[in-house]
Amino acid sequence: MQCVVLAGGQSRRMGSNKALLPVKGEPMIQRVIHTCQRLSNKIVVVSNDPNTYPFIKQKIIPDRYPNKGPLAGLESAMYHSDDDWFILAPCDSPSLSHKVFKQLISKNSGSDIVIPVFNGKEQPLHGLYHRNCYETIKSQLENDLLRMRDLFDKHNTTFINQFDPSIPNQVLENHFTNLNHPEEYENWVNR
Repeated sequence: MQCVVLAGGQSRRMGSNKALLPVKGEPMIQRVIHTCQRLSNKIVVVSNDPNTYPFIKQKIIPDRYPNKGPLAGLESAMYHSDDDWFILAPCDSPSLSHKVFKQLISKNSGSDIVIPVFNGKEQPLHGLYHRNCYETIKSQLENDLLRMRDLFDKHNTTFINQFDPSIPNQVLENHFTNLNHPEEYENWVNR
């Protein structure tokens, strides 16, 4: 199983690279990597500007289909790996919980995709994807069909609406928080 840290976005709404913003004394992307290390020793960062992250010890790979969003990041990770399962972790979620990911992993039997649903909203960038999806992903990218959601109808997808009661709601709220705007970031770090 490989963790895929998505760091290919252009951070237009934030105005600066979100992955490098400090949260509790370390870059946000480093916090994401720490969570991934609790899930797998196979971690890859997908970024089209690897020189931005000299402090990262994990392998950094570029998108093979530039400027095509998170789907391209997943495709690149699958292309460069022989793992069967891939966990997506966005670089702009400062408080990911390994417990949430472990619940998804526990539900992957018989599915190609496992997607958490929180507060009624599907969370594809926190999902689990099997290699069986690769050809569909590649085809979508070649045809400029970039929505992650389009994969769900083409593969056996499990949606997780209920989370383990041992995971407090605040942990879930934090896990699914991503920071896109300067005011969101300021509110997060000053709370």
